[in-house]
Amino acid sequence: MKLIFSTLLLLCTSIAQANEVISNVDLDLDHSPNHSSVLLGHNLTPTSYTTQKGQVLAGAYEIAYGITDQLMVGTSPWMIIGYNMPMVNFKYGFTPDLIFDHASIETMYFKTFSYGWNRYKQESTWLRLTGTNQFSSNYSLHTSFGFQYAFTDVVSFSMRPPPLNNTPITLSLSALQEIHFSKNVGMFAESGLLGFNFPNRYLHVGASGFWQWATGYIQLGLSKTFQIGPQRLNIDSIPYNMWQGHQWKISEGKYSSTIYYASNEPFHPEIHIQFQI
Repeated sequence: MKLIFSTLLLLCTSIAQANEVISNVDLDLDHSPNHSSVLLGHNLTPTSYTTQKGQVLAGAYEIAYGITDQLMVGTSPWMIIGYNMPMVNFKYGFTPDLIFDHASIETMYFKTFSYGWNRYKQESTWLRLTGTNQFSSNYSLHTSFGFQYAFTDVVSFSMRPPPLNNTPITLSLSALQEIHFSKNVGMFAESGLLGFNFPNRYLHVGASGFWQWATGYIQLGLSKTFQIGPQRLNIDSIPYNMWQGHQWKISEGKYSSTIYYASNEPFHPEIHIQFQI
């Protein structure tokens, strides 16, 4: 109950701060779930927006195609090149009858192969349910629940922090505020919990600014995870020959394993350059 109360308090505080920021802004924006420039959100917390039928969304962060107005399929050049981790993503947007103005169900599959820098070794799936509430023409809130399952996580990406209870499941609950200051300029503010089923769970916060136009957008920002317990990861850090990394041997109760991770409390780039064709 303490965890649920703390999470709700964090989300309410974030909403209150955002409302204070936008209280003096009076805009007339047509900002529907399928608006002309589809903003994708952050690494942990996406938006519920999808591309329209026949539309291609192309960029370093994601390449996607609209199979219908509600269903899109995509992949990430960033994951393929930087993480030696090809992935496929299906995202379905819909309008629910209750709670949210718009929502999406998203399923992703990741698997590493030996090529390029060859830093990572991971196979996993990620299911995300995201709901969007548009409170005004210049302010929307995206709330997302994530379920990850790791088949292999010897060298994982930063959205899969090492769990002390050795579970292959990573649960997350987070919120992303979308604030528009003008027709073209806005920002995202993110907060939530990553790995809340771990005894060494993490607080996740981030922010980014974006400039969008009718057929694309540029987004620059950063997010970070902080370990908040109640247990904390105790590690013996041993240098190894991977990029900026350490080998951590974890021994906690019945769990004894050797894993690789670049940082215990990592930063995550929130950088997008996307175009719509």
